Amino acid sequence: MSDGPGAKEGRPSPATRRNTTVRAGGTAWVMLLTRAWPAPEARSDFDHWQRTRHIPEILSADLLQGASYWIAAEPNGRISAPWVLPGLRMACYYAAGAPQMETWFGSAGLGDAIEDGTSWFDNFHRLDGQLFTGNVYECAGGCPSERLGDAVLVDRWESAEPVVAADVPVEAARRYCNTLADLAGVVSSTAWMRVKWPVAVSYYRSLGSCMVWTEFDSIEELQASLVSGEVSAAAMALQPALVGAQYRTHEVFVRGFKLEPHD
Repeated sequence: MSDGPGAKEGRPSPATRRNTTVRAGGTAWVMLLTRAWPAPEARSDFDHWQRTRHIPEILSADLLQGASYWIAAEPNGRISAPWVLPGLRMACYYAAGAPQMETWFGSAGLGDAIEDGTSWFDNFHRLDGQLFTGNVYECAGGCPSERLGDAVLVDRWESAEPVVAADVPVEAARRYCNTLADLAGVVSSTAWMRVKWPVAVSYYRSLGSCMVWTEFDSIEELQASLVSGEVSAAAMALQPALVGAQYRTHEVFVRGFKLEPHD
């Protein structure tokens, strides 16, 4: 009997992966991804605020399983635009499923945390928020891991439904992430689709309905896969899903830190 789309020999099937601990604290099947672009002079203070105040306050409600914080890789001789936008920051919050994430969106502390975050808006890049501020995603397949990598390649696009049938982006993303999972140094590669249920906070409703998230052991191994052309070759699997796409971006980040509730 087939394990279904996304399954490969030696890997758990999507049904099994639903019961696999992929982030600290339990099964992370839903993720809120947020992004900010602090100005150069504000980055150090912004990172400190995220680590010591903002993310711990969000996790204090015990509705989420953990969070991770990522910093855009710096351009160098092996990696440059469009893969990196220096200064970008990305925070990810993990929940066991939609009910837990929806409950968190209705929690009393979230509004206070968001309001606290608006105090930084005057210290952001002038283009911050024009294309992407955040989305809530549900995992649709791939090879999750119990540990975080030290670097991540994030590939997002906005599917042009009904030009592209609803199942095409899911299947293409699964093929893409399964190919990426075989590259040297990959910790995990997962496909994510923006949730269908209404998200109460408009800041967390952005372009990028589909996402493939691939973590590597190190930034050096990620860079090597980009330079060799292996990532571009794997991305050919996405072509059927990109017909009429309104938006696509691929970016490289390095891990800043991760936190669990009560850290």
